[in-house]
Amino acid sequence: MAVEHVDGEGEHWRRFGAWLRRERERRGLTRNIITARSGLSRSTVKVFEDGGRQTRGTWVPMNPSNRALYSLARALDVPPADVFARAGRPEPSGGGDDAEAFAPLPEAERLEELEQGLRALTAMVEEIRRGRA
Repeated sequence: MAVEHVDGEGEHWRRFGAWLRRERERRGLTRNIITARSGLSRSTVKVFEDGGRQTRGTWVPMNPSNRALYSLARALDVPPADVFARAGRPEPSGGGDDAEAFAPLPEAERLEELEQGLRALTAMVEEIRRGRA
């Protein structure tokens, strides 16, 4: 069921989305990398960064699950408590199954993801350069 836009709630989630976008960009991550690291769809990440979505002329603020918040924390490599605080929610005590499922990546796996991202960006730069030649 859609929730109608409520100024305070909508603004809260817009601020959360702006923070999420800044953190992603500050780390040099694309939405595709966040998608791969979090398991969330690209459209979900966009809705989170936008703070919600327009549906039938009504603004619907996002309402992420705890699992999604843990997923974002892992993808950004930030403490889950930071993401929950920005979302205005207390982190569940003990974290629960959601927290265990999204524990920080082992260093080797994280390094591999970063290298894949670098290769993808390098390929994009080369494609742009060929287009300008």
